[in-house]
Amino acid sequence: MDAGKTSSSSPVPRPTLRNGRLDRATETIHGEFFHTTPPDEAATSLHTAVKLDRSHGCIHLKPLELDEMVRRKFMRKGARVVVHRYDELLVRYPKGTGAAPYELHFYPALHKLLIVGAGR
Repeated sequence: MDAGKTSSSSPVPRPTLRNGRLDRATETIHGEFFHTTPPDEAATSLHTAVKLDRSHGCIHLKPLELDEMVRRKFMRKGARVVVHRYDELLVRYPKGTGAAPYELHFYPALHKLLIVGAGR
């Protein structure tokens, strides 16, 4: 994932077979885009509250939180990203020890991004 100040994206498999591998015959690469917005960058610069707006497919993040995720290497090329359904209103913590590599689980209806260490 590009570690830019305001945006990052990661191509990840869009599974149809759900076997954890990219099956080139039936699956394609899909990029999730994480970014801030100019109003959020301005609010951060002015030390005022950041209000995340809805997106048409991207995942909006607060500028300082995105910077911290990049600094701590949660956002990296090849990171597994799971976008949960809108009807999922309960955050489920996948098993893991908290070590790298990290998975990013986005719950759109809850406006929550959960970072889970999947390393064992």
